Amino acid sequence: MKRFFSGIAAGMFVIMFLFTGSIVAFPTFASNYVPEGIPVIRQLKEIQNNYNEAKVEIEEIKRENDYIKQQNEEMKLENEELKRTIKEIEGENITEYQTSEGIDPADNQIIQGMVIRFVKALYRGDIETMKEMCNDEFKGKIANERTEILFSNDGSYVYLNDTNVIFTQITNVAKEGDVYYVFVRLNDGIYEDAADYQLNFELEKINGEFLISFVGKDA
Repeated sequence: MKRFFSGIAAGMFVIMFLFTGSIVAFPTFASNYVPEGIPVIRQLKEIQNNYNEAKVEIEEIKRENDYIKQQNEEMKLENEELKRTIKEIEGENITEYQTSEGIDPADNQIIQGMVIRFVKALYRGDIETMKEMCNDEFKGKIANERTEILFSNDGSYVYLNDTNVIFTQITNVAKEGDVYYVFVRLNDGIYEDAADYQLNFELEKINGEFLISFVGKDA
């Protein structure tokens, strides 16, 4: 008889062990099929509910983040378009990029027109017209020195290309202190499939007149 009761006790222990293990290992099963009056079941129910709520919130946050990301990409594209416009300068249709806050629109147009005329004069070999647009110091360099700006990649004067120049980009005019800056990208077609290059202009205002004080060639 003693062995009989010992066997029953052992069997009950195994059943309780399996029951408790099921609760721990399979909380969803336990919360659905075990009476809620048991404290551990109530806790499991709360944990499961909190988990489900958190999961829903995470999915909602993810959807919101995806939407914000999409909006940011669209705004970025719109901003890029706003910074780029095609405008006519000295008879040339050129893409202008807004790279700075800029200056007065009228002065911006005057300076851009001046640098385009300067480049055209350069390619014509019209040194006198170029000098008229420069301050005294830079005027002397153009008249007396073989500066880099006067040469093409093969060492010959760029104006030997007989005005064969294409303007591809220009920046709006920026100002730092008393100096005005504008950059022009162009292609002179000296070589087949030649890449664009850039001319960096600096200007100053003397007695109400804009004058070029420096021109540098860049890649």
